[in-house]
Amino acid sequence: KGIYFVIPDSAKDVLEALVEKDGISSRSIVERANMPDRTVRYALKILKSKNFVRMKIVLGDTRKRIYTINREVLEDTI
Repeated sequence: KGIYFVIPDSAKDVLEALVEKDGISSRSIVERANMPDRTVRYALKILKSKNFVRMKIVLGDTRKRIYTINREVLEDTI
């Protein structure tokens, strides 16, 4: 039943970056996970589709997005 059987390695790396510091931008994830921007965007798309990650729009700048772990869903999955 574990999460690591249902997501690709890039998504695992993104989750690990979010575990280190939750509530960060995709640019910060790129830096923390040391992965290309496109790979991070794809991984975030997968994680959001499985409801493992939530995206919040920054109110001061609607172009910016912050990503957080959906802990309730992850706890049920792991």
